[in-house]
Amino acid sequence: MRLAQAVVVSACLLSTACASWFMNGGKLVDSSYSPTVKASYTIDTCNMADGTTHPGPPGVVFQLVQDDQGTGIFEKGSNAKGAVITNTWSDDKADHYFGWVKSSGWEYVIPKDPAGRAARVVYVGLQTTKDGNATKPTSAPAANCPLLPQK
Repeated sequence: MRLAQAVVVSACLLSTACASWFMNGGKLVDSSYSPTVKASYTIDTCNMADGTTHPGPPGVVFQLVQDDQGTGIFEKGSNAKGAVITNTWSDDKADHYFGWVKSSGWEYVIPKDPAGRAARVVYVGLQTTKDGNATKPTSAPAANCPLLPQK
């Protein structure tokens, strides 16, 4: 992975700040946001495409939420602010939520099988395609971060 890509991936893995850079595929929310939470996740470690690992973003909880506009993934920071990813599609195995800024994106894969493993997939050098109402990534993932159910 090129150094510039590694820096962007590291910055975007450790923070939800990337979402505030002209976010697509969702909405920014403040601490007054109070959806119905269906599931909560954290990330301990991300597996990089080059075989290395990187710590997940500290203090961030990823929640599958329902609000008056539908279902989304809430990237909730320690200050209760963040982004709700609402660009979504489903396939036979999972529901997918994808948000992006400039050339970086984040796909949340929530399996339909309760025994399946949820993940946050990070893209750098992002390329996308429009499929119906959803925008989907077409570039190779830069990292895969297992979403761990929060107790």
